[in-house]
Amino acid sequence: MEGLTYPTINRIKKTVVEKLNIDSKKLKDYRYVDELHELKTGGYVRWVNVEDTSKLMAGGFVVRVDIEEEGTRIVCKNRGSFFQFWMDECIVFQKISDQEHIILLANAL
Repeated sequence: MEGLTYPTINRIKKTVVEKLNIDSKKLKDYRYVDELHELKTGGYVRWVNVEDTSKLMAGGFVVRVDIEEEGTRIVCKNRGSFFQFWMDECIVFQKISDQEHIILLANAL
């Protein structure tokens, strides 16, 4: 997050979303996650599978990240249910946390 600003986050997200068939308004307070180190455990994520770029998944809170031979598995929880997806097969967006929001506001000064 260091050095990032809301305009930068929104520009990157817009570039990615333009290639998808989804409503960008559903990702208003989200940032695009390009690399694994940008994904924060405990944060809420939504994703689009590269096989079907028209379906934005409802999402969940990141519980665990497993790096396996097959790829990177993201384990999430939502409403008491656990589920998983392969990061390598998806375009991932993570909700901007309150802490990140404060950092972004400080970067704007």
